[in-house]
Amino acid sequence: MSDTTTVVDIPDANLNIALHGALDIPLRTPLTDDDLSKLTVLNAAERGISDLTGINYCVNLVKADLSLNPIKTLEPLTPLAKLAWLSIQGCNAASGALDMTPLQSLAALRYLNVAEDYLSTIDPIPQLVNLESLILDGNALVPDEMKKLVFPNLIHLDVADGQFTDLSFVSGMPKLRHLGVPYCYRVSDISALTTLPDLRELNMGYMTLVSDFSPLAKMTSLRSLNVQNCRIADKSLLGGLTNLEILNINEIRAFNLEFVSGLVNLRELYLQQNHVRDLSPLANLAKLAILGVVKNEVSDLTPLAGLQTLIDIDAEANAITTLAGMENCPLQSLNVSNNYLTDMAEITQLTAKGVSLAYFGNFLLGVPSQHALAGVKPVSMEVGGTTQRMIEVLSTSDGKTYGRPSDQQNPSAFGYTQTECEDKSVARAVLRKVDVSTWTMLYDINGLSAGDTVISVHYRPSESIDVLLPFTDGTTSCAVHVG
Repeated sequence: MSDTTTVVDIPDANLNIALHGALDIPLRTPLTDDDLSKLTVLNAAERGISDLTGINYCVNLVKADLSLNPIKTLEPLTPLAKLAWLSIQGCNAASGALDMTPLQSLAALRYLNVAEDYLSTIDPIPQLVNLESLILDGNALVPDEMKKLVFPNLIHLDVADGQFTDLSFVSGMPKLRHLGVPYCYRVSDISALTTLPDLRELNMGYMTLVSDFSPLAKMTSLRSLNVQNCRIADKSLLGGLTNLEILNINEIRAFNLEFVSGLVNLRELYLQQNHVRDLSPLANLAKLAILGVVKNEVSDLTPLAGLQTLIDIDAEANAITTLAGMENCPLQSLNVSNNYLTDMAEITQLTAKGVSLAYFGNFLLGVPSQHALAGVKPVSMEVGGTTQRMIEVLSTSDGKTYGRPSDQQNPSAFGYTQTECEDKSVARAVLRKVDVSTWTMLYDINGLSAGDTVISVHYRPSESIDVLLPFTDGTTSCAVHVG
């Protein structure tokens, strides 16, 4: 040890361990000011650090991740003149919000994450005029506090869960390229977005009070847009955003996807829970690589067959009966769990091509984690008689033992299931009651004339699709005798 070096006292054992690890110095060796001056990056998130004493000797530190530590004071950070990247997300001590005042001396900061720090005021932060990225998610910031944010160089801003009612604060950020304001339930006015000509990424999911989305139509520079669960009445205004590469329209009641058909630069599209049936408007999206269409009413994937960049489809809980055409796509991953597939050959074909395929909860007999219909006892009655049969969907995890299904299957698709008699002159099946919560259908079987026929359960999501659903015994029909 040089005569000019000083052993540094680091009272917090967890910080001491983190610093030794970052410098690759054995824990039994005391750290000196010379050692600490060599440190430029410290990743010490969630280490249980409460006291930062000693970090002040890391005078060349450029990046520090101190997230999720119960830090009592930020004062030891004040000498770190070169610190450009700092995350203290979730660093609220037991006593409450951290005092952010020491941050005002960190003039070199370009990135600051103070998310979930229980901030009620941001007074020290506006002095950091060189900030380019600021993360304020999860702080109860009111409009008067947001007005203090004037950052001429800010490029990236995230303020999820804000308590403000409009976005007027962005007018002081002319260079903003990313804005994240999801879950800002009090916002009703987004007109200030038009002051951001260079905005490329906008996340405004769950802004449920906004009624006028017309400002979005002018934001043609956008590359990424998230409007999940927003109540957009006129969805055609999104159709002009032709530079979009990523679009999240989950839960916006987009029954018809025609407005998406012209967004030819889309690489990722998410449209979960929209009651979509027809994917044909997506057929010309030649750059589409990722599609999320979970919990819709899609029965036909063939409109996607010509997309030569499509590598990932998540279509869980739809009304899909066939994978025809998917062999033509360069798929790497396909989730068609909880649908109505019955042809194992299609699954085998795709897995043989190396596709990672999830298909549990379908009607593939002998395949674990799938559905089938409970066996129905043969029907025997007199002419003019009536008997009842319960058609019940069951599930299995081993291909042998069946029980009540999970709630993952799309209940709306259950309405496409029909039970009928093959010879309608002998008997007829009349639906009496449906219980989607238990996946059961109660039918009256009426004897019309003497003879023999069978009843079977058909899945018919459209005029062109008719799939026989199997019973747990491997059959697709039940005998009916009328005498």
